[in-house]
Order: sequence, then structure tokens, then C-alpha cells
Amino acid sequence: MKSLSSTTSNVYNVIVTAQDYGGLTDTQSITVTVTNVDEVVPTITSGDTGANLEENSGAGQTIYTITATANDGGTIRSYVIAGTDAGLLSVNASTGVVTLTADPDYETKSSYSFTVTAADELGTSAATTVTFDITDLDGHEPTITSSAAGTNKAENSGINQTIYTITATANDGGTIGSYAIAGTDAVYYR
Repeated sequence: MKSLSSTTSNVYNVIVTAQDYGGLTDTQSITVTVTNVDEVVPTITSGDTGANLEENSGAGQTIYTITATANDGGTIRSYVIAGTDAGLLSVNASTGVVTLTADPDYETKSSYSFTVTAADELGTSAATTVTFDITDLDGHEPTITSSAAGTNKAENSGINQTIYTITATANDGGTIGSYAIAGTDAVYYR
């Protein structure tokens, strides 16, 4: 008998015949239905990169959604995360949505890594490693590092002389964007 496969047809109609030694026969039509059996584990289709987040942007944000192909007629039953930073994340086992459980902080943790799998009737997919980063934001105002005294000048010594150079530290990875002067005598300087 030929092997039956549900990938070509799942219903087969055949006629069977029985014949005795006297030459008498009887025939009957029968139908055979082949049910598909899942023979392939799922495949993760959602890639290996999560959504990068800005620090201090809040807990509970979705950083990744696990998607998978069940293959061969299977049905995805659940999604699971594991690995290095899985304890800092949460996954909805039914939808595959992965969220960060705490407020992201670049200075505490600047990147995350975890693995994802999907399971169907046959078994569990191969693990895919996923990573995402936390973006550092400048969360601190600059600090003036130059002294509080300018350079003294003699009377009538000329214009456009440097009397002070402002220096500052941006702090927290930021960059100084501009300098400004103000106050009573600021109109005399540029």
C-alpha cells in the first residue's frame, strides 16, 4: 500500500473487491481520511532585536513581541523567555508580548539579553537570543568649572580682550550646547 500524506490530499476514495474461489465478487467503495500530524517544531520569526528604550521612560513598556510559525499544521501553545536578564522582564505566555518590569536606567543597566522560545503540540523551538539597549539621557545640569574671578585689566588697555573663559562639565554623558552671560554689566561684554 502506498504511504498516505495529508500534504497532497487528506481524503482518499477507493473501491475494494473481494473474490472467492468460485469467481464471485463483491465490491464496496470506501473513504479514508488522513489527519495531519505535526512533525516539525515551531520556528521563531520575530528576529533577535528588541526595542531600545530611553532611560527613565517608565516600567512596563513592551520591548519585544515573540512571533513564531508553528509549521506543518501545528498551533503555538505558549511563549517562554529565559537567559541572562529574563528575571528583569515579563512575558505574556499567550501573546508573546515581552515587557520590562522596572524603569530603565542606563547607569544601572545599559543593555539586556534574553532568549525566546515557542512551543506547539510537537515540542519547543530552538532558542533565539534577543538584545536591546537603554539610551543614556543627560539627566543632570552642567557644572561651571571655571573660577569665579575674571582677568583684571588696566584702564584704557583696549577692546576685545579676553577677560574670562567659561568652562563647564556637562555631567551624565551630555554635551555643553552653549554658553551665555547675564547680569548688571553683561551689556559691556560679548
